[in-house]
Amino acid sequence: MGVTNEPPYMEYEIENGEFRGASGYVVDVLDAAAARGGFTYELVPLDETRLQAGEETYTGLLIRTIAENNFDLLASVWYDTAERKRLGVLFGRRVIDVSGYVVAPKNDVSNEPPLSEKLALFTQPFSGGVWATIVGLLIFQATVMFFLDRQRVKRVAREHHVVVEQLRHEARKDEAARQGQAVAAGPPGPKPLPGAALSMRWNNGWTDEASFSRREVEKPTAAEEAANLRARLAWVDALAQSAFETVSHMAAAEDAPMPVAWAARVQNVVWCFLVLLTISAYTANLATFLIVRSQPTSSINGIGDLLGRRIPTCVQFDTGLGEFISSKYPSLNAVRSRWSDGLANIEAKRCTGIIMALYDAQQALSSGVGCSLAVQGQPLVDLSGAFAYSPSSTNSCGPQVLVVMDSLLAQLSEEGVLSELWDAYVQRRCPADLEAESASASDSVKLSMEGFSGPFLVYGCATFLLICCSIIGHWREQARGRGGGSNETEKGAPGRAMGRLRGVKEETISIEQEPESGLAKNL
Repeated sequence: MGVTNEPPYMEYEIENGEFRGASGYVVDVLDAAAARGGFTYELVPLDETRLQAGEETYTGLLIRTIAENNFDLLASVWYDTAERKRLGVLFGRRVIDVSGYVVAPKNDVSNEPPLSEKLALFTQPFSGGVWATIVGLLIFQATVMFFLDRQRVKRVAREHHVVVEQLRHEARKDEAARQGQAVAAGPPGPKPLPGAALSMRWNNGWTDEASFSRREVEKPTAAEEAANLRARLAWVDALAQSAFETVSHMAAAEDAPMPVAWAARVQNVVWCFLVLLTISAYTANLATFLIVRSQPTSSINGIGDLLGRRIPTCVQFDTGLGEFISSKYPSLNAVRSRWSDGLANIEAKRCTGIIMALYDAQQALSSGVGCSLAVQGQPLVDLSGAFAYSPSSTNSCGPQVLVVMDSLLAQLSEEGVLSELWDAYVQRRCPADLEAESASASDSVKLSMEGFSGPFLVYGCATFLLICCSIIGHWREQARGRGGGSNETEKGAPGRAMGRLRGVKEETISIEQEPESGLAKNL
C-alpha cells in the first residue's frame, strides 16, 4: 500500500531517517479492516519531493503513481473528483467526508449589535405594534373603570374638600394660639367607611409647606386654592387614579382599592386574565431572545458573502478541492495556500476565511486558532475521501482489492466503527468548550450588565426627571408664597402649623358615604 504523510490521517514515524511505520486515522481504519478480513498489509511512503517543493499537485502525484502500477492500493484519503476519474483512477467507498465548506470567525466584531439595540433588549420580545396596543389597552381599561365605578369621583372630591377644611382649621388654630385667644372646634372628623380608605397625594407636603409662609391665614392659601381647583376637576384626578390602579394591576405594584360596582369588579377579573396572558407571552419571548443572543454570530455565512464582499479567502490549491474551487469560483478573492498550512494563514491575518474539507475543518477547529472559527453555510461541493486503486490487473490487483476493501468498509461503516475511530481525533480542547462542560445550561444565557442595562437606565432617567420636576414645583410655590405674603411675616406660627400639617398629610383619611354634597352634585 502506497501512502502519503497527511496528519492526522497518516503520520509517518521516522527513526534515524528511516520510515518505521505510520499512525493516524487511516491506519486505524486499515487495522480494523485487516482484523475483519484476515489479511496483513505493508505501508510504503510515496516520493513527495516534488509535491513539497511546489512543483507538483496531489493530482499529479496520484496520476503518476497509478501509472507506475507498483501498488495494489493507495491508502491515503484521496479526493474522489470527476477529473481524476477521467484520468483513469479507481476510487473505493468513502472513508472520510471532504465536502468543501467555508470556515470563518464565529463572532465577527463588525456584526456586533449597536449599543442602542443592546439597551433596548427588554423591548424586543414584542413588536412596536404590540407595545402600542398594550399602552392603548392600559388607557382604555382606565377609562372603562372610571365610567363603571362612578363612586370613585365622589370619593376624590370629598377627599379634597376635607383637606381644604382641615388646612383652614389648622391655620386659625395657630393664629389664635399666637394671639392668646380661644378657637372654636374644628370640622368633625370623618367616620371610617370600609373599603373607602383614601390617602393624600405624597407631593402635597412641599406645596402646602411652601404656601403657608403667608401671614393672612384667613385668606385662602395657595394650597387651599389648589385643593379647591382639584375638587372642581375631581374627574381628572379620578381618571388619573384609575390609570394608576390599572398599571398597578399590570405590574403588581400595589393592591388597588376594590371597585364598588359589580360591573367594575367583573371587568377587573377580565383585565387580570389579559395581564396574565401578556406577562406569560413576554416571558416566553424574552427567554427565546436570550437564547438566540447567546449563539455566536458571524457576518460570513457562506460563499455568497465571500464573493459579494471580496473577502480574502484561503484556498488550498494543491488539493482536489482547491482545484475544484478555483475553477468554479474564478471571481473569488483567493489567497493561495497549501494543505499543510492549515489555519496558519488565518492566524497570520493573510485571509479572513478558508475553504476546507469537512473532516479537515473538524480536526482543525478542535483546538488553537480554530476555537474562534466555525463551519459556515452549506457545502460548496459533495466530495468523498477514499482509497485509490489502479485500474489495471496486469501488474497489480487493484480491481480485486477494491471489491474486498469496499465490502469491509461498508460493514465497518454500518456498525459505526468508522465514526468511533474518527471521534478520537476531533475531541474539543477549546477553553470555552471545557468551561461549558462544567457549567450548567442556564449559564450560557445569563444576562450581563451590558445586555440588560436598558431597564436600569429607564428607571434612573425617570426617577431623576420626577425629582427635578418636584424640586422645581417646590421652588415655584415658595416664590409664589413670598410674593403674596406680608412684609411682617411671623415665622413661629406658620412653622408650628407646617409641622402639624405634615402630620395631617401623612395620615390616611377615611370618609363616610353620605348624601351627595353640593360639590359632588356639581360634579
